[in-house]
Amino acid sequence: MSGAINTIYDYIDSLSVMVLSTAGFNEAECEAAKDTPAGGGLSFPAGARPPALRSTPVFFARKNNSFYFISVAKTVHARNISQNPYISAALTKNYRNYRDIKGVQLFGHCSEIEGLTGIARAAMVYFSKFSDLKSFMQMDLLKSAVDVKWYELAAEKLIYTDNTIRFGYKEEVEL
Repeated sequence: MSGAINTIYDYIDSLSVMVLSTAGFNEAECEAAKDTPAGGGLSFPAGARPPALRSTPVFFARKNNSFYFISVAKTVHARNISQNPYISAALTKNYRNYRDIKGVQLFGHCSEIEGLTGIARAAMVYFSKFSDLKSFMQMDLLKSAVDVKWYELAAEKLIYTDNTIRFGYKEEVEL
């Protein structure tokens, strides 16, 4: 399996954007969910609308099974992550030919990174991939302008698709 995971990581590392898939409730629905007999959680309260679903592209950097990204804390996907940290993400290039298609779906727990040590670790990984970002992004200035947070998606499972092997080829890897 180490050969397979290395191939998957090589592909992942050639990419810069992943699309997060998150789900949560709006604040009123969260309050209603707390009053359900199940004792809270993200079950649908009676009469609730469907959850706040969001697909969001973000730039990412990876180290081992950790995928780091930054986002504004007030976004729907950030609120969703705070309510329901189990998310999925998709990574792929924009292919024009079916025979060339490759891609990765990943599943895991996502959380806001807290503390200077964790943020510094994520920033080192992130800025080593996006070295040009440091030249125009003043973190102190940006942090005061918007509520930027660092996140870590700890991947637990990957599904790799590679049509160059054969149409619909998939490899699942538990991490």
